[in-house]
This record gives sequence, C-alpha cells and structure tokens, in this order.
Amino acid sequence: MAKPKKSEKLNKYEKREKLKEYLIEISKKTSMSKDYLNNLLVKFDKLYDKDFRHFYSDISSLILNSDIGMQIKSTDSTQSLKKDDILSLDQLGENIRILYEYAETINFSCKKEIEKLNDHITMDILRINYWKQMSEKYFNQINNTSSNIKRELTSLTLKTNSDMKETIEANYKEDLDKKLKETQKDYIAILGIFATIVLTFVTGFVFANISFQNLNNTSIYRLITGILLVGFILINMLCLLINFLENMNILPKLKNTNYTTLKNFKSINIIIFILLFFTIVSWFFDILEIKKSMFQGKAKLTFIKEVFNLFPCSLLVIAIVIIIVILLFRNRKK
Repeated sequence: MAKPKKSEKLNKYEKREKLKEYLIEISKKTSMSKDYLNNLLVKFDKLYDKDFRHFYSDISSLILNSDIGMQIKSTDSTQSLKKDDILSLDQLGENIRILYEYAETINFSCKKEIEKLNDHITMDILRINYWKQMSEKYFNQINNTSSNIKRELTSLTLKTNSDMKETIEANYKEDLDKKLKETQKDYIAILGIFATIVLTFVTGFVFANISFQNLNNTSIYRLITGILLVGFILINMLCLLINFLENMNILPKLKNTNYTTLKNFKSINIIIFILLFFTIVSWFFDILEIKKSMFQGKAKLTFIKEVFNLFPCSLLVIAIVIIIVILLFRNRKK
C-alpha cells in the first residue's frame, strides 16, 4: 500500500481564517481547563511559524462586526444572524488574558505573539467600550435636550394658545361694546329725529290753528310778532337737537370741519330778529294808518307834517338796519 501524503502547510490566508475561528471558539468558553489551554497553545504553535504574524485589521474587523451584530440582534429580533459570527467581547478579552498568563507561566515559545494578540484584542475592546459609553452619554444628552425642547414647545404652545384666546376674547368684547354703542347711537338718532319731526309739526300746526282762529280779533303786528317769536323758539329747539346729535357723532358731518349747524342757525336767527325789529318799528309808527292817510286827499298835509316829525326816528331806524346788515356780512365772511 502507498503511504499517505503528509498534510501541506497552510498559507497565510488560511491561517488568518483559522485565527478567527480560534478567537470565536475562545469567546464561547465560560471556563477553560489546563488541558484545553494546552490544546490551544498547540494550535497557536502550529499557527505562528516563522513566516506568519496575525493581522490587526482581521482582529478589528472581527470584533467590530461582532459588536454591530450584537446591537442588531438586541434591537431587531427579526434579523437572522449566525451564532458562529458573533463574539462575546467581554468573554473573549477575559479568556485571551487567561491564555496569555498561562503561556507566560509555562514559558511557551510563542508567548510574544500571544501577548501581542492579547494587547490588540484588549485595546479594541476598550476602544469599543469607550465608544459605547460616549455614544450612550451623547444619546442621553440628546434625549434630555429633546425632552426639554418638547416640554418648552408644549408650554410655549399652551401659552400662545392662551394668549391668542385672551386676545380674541378681548377683541370680541371690544367689537361687541363698539357695536352696542353704535346701536345705542342709532336708537338715539332715530328717537331724536322722530321727536324733532313730531315737536316741530305738532307745535307748528297748533300755533297755526290758534293764529288763524284769532286772525280777526288780533292786530296784524301782534300776529306777526307772535309768529316770529314762536318760529324763533321752534327753530332754536331744532338747532339744539341737531347739534346734540352731531356732537354724539350720530349724524354725518361735512368734509369742511369749519361748518357747524350752530353757524347756519345763527344766520336764521339774525334774519328773524331783523324781521321782528321791522315789525316792532312798523307797529310803533303804525304804518298801516300812515298808508291810509296817504290815500286820503284831505290828510295829505297832515301826513307830510308827520313824516317830517318822524324823520329823525326813521333815520335812526335806517342806521340801525344798516349796522345789522354790515355785521351780518362780516360774520359770513369770517
């Protein structure tokens, strides 16, 4: 029979894969006996020959992928991960340290390589743990900041809603009060207009009725004087009522702010006083009797004498009338 061929040596790539398998195997052990440690040292002795050294990138990649795999497994149970691809980092660090201490105790030939391996694994695990702590710290800070922002935003939203509600209620009350005041003004305006109409027409009709009833029994001068006085009273009552409505901003005013109802009615009162003055003067001189005397032939001389006798008084009356007219025009120009 032919002798079996000796097993060929592993190349670098195969040794790198073997080292990964050994590390995964070590990370699964919760306890290691001396026999198991001796067996591991034999495997590492075959692995570390003169032309092999482990790659730091292989160790880092294995540890980082295992850490990421554990995080995915803890956050998403639907992810299907192979158990052989996941390392227990804390257990790996503890077991590789035990292996190194045992190799140093028995003065193992490859203890320097195992020391470097232990140093690389420990450094990567410490770095990952540090990153986890910092990530957790920053994550907690972000959560706290987010919670504070949410609370402040909620408080600000509630305050804004409350302020808006108060503002809307205040504006609503203000608008309602304004509308009520405008409604009251409208009522007052309507009542004032009706009162003015009723007062003017009723009083006018009553006075006209009384005047025409006593037309035959009363002197024409007294009748005219009474009509002018009653007209003066009624017109001024109407003036005061309209001025009252204007002051309450009920009736619309003209664009020319210099115009007022009082000025307009003042001119009417002046005219009434002028008419009243002429009526009283006519009554005093009894113009109707003078007219009769003018048309009677026998009394012509007597009339002329009376005219000459009354000339100074007539001149005084004319002067007074001229002064009143001048004052009236001056007031209108102002």
